[in-house]
Amino acid sequence: MELFIDATHREPDSAVVTVGGELDVFSAGRLEAVITPLVTEGRVHLVIDAVRLRFCDLAGVRLLERVHDDAAAAAGGLIVWASRPLGRLLSLLWPEGLPGRPTVVRAAPAVPSPGPQLVLLRGSSLDLLPPAPGTDAASTRTPAAADRERRAALLDQSRRLRAEAAARREILCERAQSLCANLAAAHERLAAIHLALRDRRSDVLACDGVAHRRKAAHVRRQAEVFSRR
Repeated sequence: MELFIDATHREPDSAVVTVGGELDVFSAGRLEAVITPLVTEGRVHLVIDAVRLRFCDLAGVRLLERVHDDAAAAAGGLIVWASRPLGRLLSLLWPEGLPGRPTVVRAAPAVPSPGPQLVLLRGSSLDLLPPAPGTDAASTRTPAAADRERRAALLDQSRRLRAEAAARREILCERAQSLCANLAAAHERLAAIHLALRDRRSDVLACDGVAHRRKAAHVRRQAEVFSRR
């Protein structure tokens, strides 16, 4: 079964890999052999243009999951620009909100409008990527030019998603750091209460001041970890 692969559009930390034909148990290894060196070279923000992919079996889906896992381990990720049938399949296998899965972008249906359009199916919100400015519906474009524009649009979408993810990560780290600081202060107060009650016999409390001071120190160390991220 034939599988077309093209990975010519590359940037220092990202790449677009175009695939067409049939991705199955027999051809998945070829695609993996192309993508693995990209991740090794540091191109961990990957986009797979699968609009021309006619068929994809479970082996192909599992390969996409492995690629995403490898890229995510290096602070990257995978975006799959899928044809509408492939997008429907992946939406069933990767329900929205399921963690640890690639982002699926379904190609918009053919309409009489200039330029490529992308509909974001998975992520923070639905989004429509408008046509590139300055395009004219009456203008003629070669297939190569259309491919270049589509890949550029995919990379722009990937950059925006990365920026949104980085912003969300920063907010979560700030919240976690604040929560850890509050927990440390609470354990310090509990330790002080134990110290005040040390001369009084109490069988009600099952903990002691030493344990709370240890927990406070541990939580403060965790807060420092979040502050460095």
